[in-house]
Amino acid sequence: EREEHLEITDLAWNSSGFILAASLGRYDHEGMCQHNSFVYVWNINRRDFKTDAPTFTIETNSCIMCLEFHPASPSLLAGGSYDGEIFIWDLSKQGEYLLFSSKIDEYFHRECITQLLWIETNVQNTNRDPYNLLSVSTDGKLSLIHISEPTRQAEISYAVFCLKKK
Repeated sequence: EREEHLEITDLAWNSSGFILAASLGRYDHEGMCQHNSFVYVWNINRRDFKTDAPTFTIETNSCIMCLEFHPASPSLLAGGSYDGEIFIWDLSKQGEYLLFSSKIDEYFHRECITQLLWIETNVQNTNRDPYNLLSVSTDGKLSLIHISEPTRQAEISYAVFCLKKK
């Protein structure tokens, strides 16, 4: 079975209260994650809702360790992977959920993302979402990613802050 040996690593409810997401992954890696993982999504507001089967499944190439729904756009879900990638999915898009994925390079994370948080900004521009996605990783970096509106295409607009170890 494809979910063999995977554990639930995080749960997230969207702001409407109708969608629950669960990420599956593993904590026992030695080095980079070498297997696929999944995010299960249940929409409890659907007529065909079943408690024993997710409404749909998103497959990823690395364990998803944390999830966070956008506070004002209930269909946007962010996930952070064991390998340091950030994914943003638009759950309103049937079948083509992936909106954005970061790459593993010198600017983005290179280790396990431990937390994601949508933070509100004071930007009053109508073409910008007033929220940025903050991520923190075991590599000591904080990353801030901005998603533009209304196209919801991820801008290459981010900042990286490094925490120095003493």
